[in-house]
Amino acid sequence: MKLKLFSLVCLLVLGPLAGGQNLVRNPGFESYSPNPSGLYLEDVLPGWYSYFTTPDYFSAELWDPALLQDYCGTLPRTGHAMAGGYQLGFFPNLPAYNREFIQGELTEPLKPHTLYYAEMYVKPMRKTPVINWAVGNLGIAFTHKHYTRTDSTDTFMIEELPEVAYNGPAITSLTEWTKISGCFRAQGGETKIIIGNFRKDGATDTALLPGAGNDDDYRMSYYLFDDLLVREIPEAYISPAEARICKDSAIVLTAFPEGAQYSWSTGEVTNTITVSRAGVYTVHILTPEGCVRQAEANITVKHCGPVCPDLYMPNAFSPNGDGNNDHFRPMNMEDITAITLSIYNRWGQRVYYSSSLNAKWDGLFNARPCDAGTYFYQVRYKDCHGVAKSGKGSLTLLR
Repeated sequence: MKLKLFSLVCLLVLGPLAGGQNLVRNPGFESYSPNPSGLYLEDVLPGWYSYFTTPDYFSAELWDPALLQDYCGTLPRTGHAMAGGYQLGFFPNLPAYNREFIQGELTEPLKPHTLYYAEMYVKPMRKTPVINWAVGNLGIAFTHKHYTRTDSTDTFMIEELPEVAYNGPAITSLTEWTKISGCFRAQGGETKIIIGNFRKDGATDTALLPGAGNDDDYRMSYYLFDDLLVREIPEAYISPAEARICKDSAIVLTAFPEGAQYSWSTGEVTNTITVSRAGVYTVHILTPEGCVRQAEANITVKHCGPVCPDLYMPNAFSPNGDGNNDHFRPMNMEDITAITLSIYNRWGQRVYYSSSLNAKWDGLFNARPCDAGTYFYQVRYKDCHGVAKSGKGSLTLLR
């Protein structure tokens, strides 16, 4: 049966909040019942639950700190409390895959399709030769299900996949707490957080702990948990997200959230840039938590002078896919507010029509390349002051 590590049950803790609301209820195991009604986690800590067997609660307020240090090999990372449980366990005469998952409550349901960040700190415990192995696949899962001990199976596993998981080598450090963290996008409606090893024994990365003896009768791994954090990552955006500026002027674009790393489509890496040309400007944002976000701004240019320039049409183009002069279109679209463009072949057949300000002909008709030669266009448009104008002319399609 389980090697009992303490007379109370499990719970979790949270360290100092780095900014933003922590959505884990009682995240650092600091609040507890001084007179528990039983030995299960839910008897000790409101909002925390244990599965199948009994993970353990360690508190420097309930034990002498020196005794706690000696027994666990460490004190809590922050505060006075930490939790612990088996994450790999072969016991004589018991099934494999023994796990002590710990489930807690969130203060609010996670929002659909919203980006979140989660972290926790872990450290292995060594009790040679009984607890002698390290694992490398601990993780954090989120669910709307409330598991209870009646959900137990003969393998002590649950069917959840962690949204945040540690996939490095087995965590063997007995001196430093290891942070497990990551970003994830919520499905929506998750109200519970679960921590533990969600892989079966054969899929779990293992290593012998430093200084531990190898006893074939016991292949067990026990980890301590502290400082849980879950918070929403702010949406990324550019201000302004859309603007129309005068020709020969400029506008400042600012990326949010602040305090991140920025990579603009212009090559700049500051959170603000100054632009003077029409186009779609994108920014990739790496938040301090390591989450990646992206935003864009659409800038158009208009003529703001008292006299609007006439629409300028080119007389040739070469749609050969080389990225140079591949489309026939007005050269100063920023000087107009509306347009209809028709193009005809020499037999009078219309091969192109558009009423979009993005009008441009790629030399195709019915998805087939048109022959090289002379074509004719008719254009009607409104200038920068909304005055209706028209024009016509010829163009050469080059192949």
